[in-house]
Amino acid sequence: DLFINVSDASFIPPANTVNTSPLMTAHDLEQIQNALSSIHSRQRLEKLINPNLYIEIQPESWKECIDMILSEISPFITLPDNFRQLVIEREKLGTTEYKNNIAVPHAITTENIPDFLTVAHLRKPIIWKEKPVSLVFLLSSSNSKTSAWFLERIGKAVQSPSIAEALMNAQSYKAFMSTFLSI
Repeated sequence: DLFINVSDASFIPPANTVNTSPLMTAHDLEQIQNALSSIHSRQRLEKLINPNLYIEIQPESWKECIDMILSEISPFITLPDNFRQLVIEREKLGTTEYKNNIAVPHAITTENIPDFLTVAHLRKPIIWKEKPVSLVFLLSSSNSKTSAWFLERIGKAVQSPSIAEALMNAQSYKAFMSTFLSI
């Protein structure tokens, strides 16, 4: 919900309230648009990642990392039998490790694969292929807008050590979501 307050009355507004003048200005409309965009982003992310797909693991290698993630999420999401192989095939084309200790493995195709995002915090960093990794986003999105939206945010984390560190230091799903949505 989004509440638009045009009143000058003194009261405690509910969450998701935008205060505007009675005769809306371009600035008011921009505030409303930003608030709606924020709500939409939260809904999109909450649909893509549920709390059961936020995990903590300690693999020794990138392949073991993929195996552990798939084992952890299997009770919550049904994936095709060849999903692991599709992720490995994609990794053979080019590594999905990035700077700031982040890896974003994904299948080479998303055909017949449900949309989801798993966030895996590694208890201690591993060398993915060449770089250390502490945070893994296993992504599957058949929708190009959802993929673009996610990759825009993760790109900011990859480029910003402070954002990456905040995501890695999140101690819970709620803390992670709060940080990720603020990107």
